Amino acid sequence: MSETDSARRLHPRLRVVRNGDRSVNAIRSDAATTVACAVSTSPDGGVPPAPALASASPGDLSAMRDTAGPARKRLVRRGRLEDQPRADDAYVNVLVELNPERSGASPDEQYSQSEILKSTIGDASSTASHGGGGGAVLRRRNFVAATVPVSLLDALARDPAVAFVHPADPLKLDAPPATPAEAPVKKAIGAASAYGR
Repeated sequence: MSETDSARRLHPRLRVVRNGDRSVNAIRSDAATTVACAVSTSPDGGVPPAPALASASPGDLSAMRDTAGPARKRLVRRGRLEDQPRADDAYVNVLVELNPERSGASPDEQYSQSEILKSTIGDASSTASHGGGGGAVLRRRNFVAATVPVSLLDALARDPAVAFVHPADPLKLDAPPATPAEAPVKKAIGAASAYGR
């Protein structure tokens, strides 16, 4: 199978998360509800704080100016993606859609490959639960819902038992906006003198 065929099995949003290294996904987890990371974004952890979160107040911005170094005249050459540290401690909720029937494979082979895939996801999810990322694997028909490390997304995309990997909705709900209540519209029928209003 070609690289593009396996890449098409991942949702585009998951491809963006997969392409991020350890520090990128740590910063992404601070600003987004779809990625969780066990790495702290504190300066002593080696990952700078997210600018989107640090700009909450002017005091935070002045603290950012102190931690940022002077501007460089030339940008540093970025390393290859393969050489960056893997995002083993960043987790994402996914729905894995399995192929219900594959041509050229016997039903026993399909069942065994789906069980192997389920155990692989279960092992990764139990690792996620020990790392603080979550953990239950739920299977319903040909879908498996789980929390997996970002580094496992490539293996899921290459697996022949997988039809597509969907991102799961975040568990954090948006707060409803506060709007003023309006007085209800009067819907009286008939004359006021007849009904004593």
